[in-house]
Amino acid sequence: MTYRGTSTILLAAISYFITGQWLESLAVTLTFAVLATVLFYFNDRAWERTDWGRKAEDTPITTGSRFPSGGPQNASYVASELIPLRHEFLEEAS
Repeated sequence: MTYRGTSTILLAAISYFITGQWLESLAVTLTFAVLATVLFYFNDRAWERTDWGRKAEDTPITTGSRFPSGGPQNASYVASELIPLRHEFLEEAS
């Protein structure tokens, strides 16, 4: 928000300096603000659809042969299975 506000004020000042008219400066600034917002929206949507620069997510600890098909069904099962796995991992690492 602060970046957008600062850049809008800067654009208004620059366009006023170039044109010398407040009305033209306002028209340029408002047009740019609207177009920049629309462009940002579609650009963000496009980046959400790409895999560029993303790391593959780590395989969740809840997948694997230690769990029955379908995975853990409740919190007590998760706690009873994950806590020993964590301890085993820590023992192997040391």
